[in-house]
Amino acid sequence: MLQADQSTPIDKPSKVEDKPSKVEDKPSVTPPISTLKSPEQPSKAVAAPSTHEGEALFNARCASCHGTKGEKKAMNVSAAIGGWDAKHVVDALKGYQNKTYGKKLQGLMTGQVSKLSELEISQLGYYIQTLK
Repeated sequence: MLQADQSTPIDKPSKVEDKPSKVEDKPSVTPPISTLKSPEQPSKAVAAPSTHEGEALFNARCASCHGTKGEKKAMNVSAAIGGWDAKHVVDALKGYQNKTYGKKLQGLMTGQVSKLSELEISQLGYYIQTLK
């Protein structure tokens, strides 16, 4: 039993192993977003907005040349875009914006997409992939 004048110092830690614990930094094993796909969902590379917003944009900006289901070859030149994967659509639209995609219709399409926001491009990609 300790008497009032005897005490154990509390500022001295109990003996702990001299080696500091080391947390290793491990690289992430998550695959790139562009490779994550599910048949029921759009590519994970783009946002998944509601179909309604994408449909409204498509009808206002795209349907006159591409058809209401994306079944037409615009100006009898482009591919039919209905059912394209959302990532493919997004990549194409961004390519038109920065003039790295498209051939004969690049000038026309650059004008069509130049003022689209990232969100609007994602909405179009999400909607176009639902067209069959």
